[in-house]
Amino acid sequence: MRYEDTGDDPLEDYDDHTNGWDHSAPPQAMVIAETEAPLRTMTVSAAVLEMDMSNYPVVMFRNAAHGGLSVIYRRPDGNIGWIDPERTRARSVA
Repeated sequence: MRYEDTGDDPLEDYDDHTNGWDHSAPPQAMVIAETEAPLRTMTVSAAVLEMDMSNYPVVMFRNAAHGGLSVIYRRPDGNIGWIDPERTRARSVA
């Protein structure tokens, strides 16, 4: 892996004098759109199908396997990512 200096300093808004971030700077990202959709109960496969058919980059759903919330999303490499807190919790308890 090669490091390339782009000139962008991620700590440029960090202020050592206040021991934190400079909150007087404007935010870098803003919420520009909201979409309301029902939170449906479905399998992961059904959620992937819905994401593909709707062209949404992200789908949140109630996982039919356990009733908890799950999220699938399209990764930059084209593959699908899956966030499942219930599954993570089950692994950490075991």
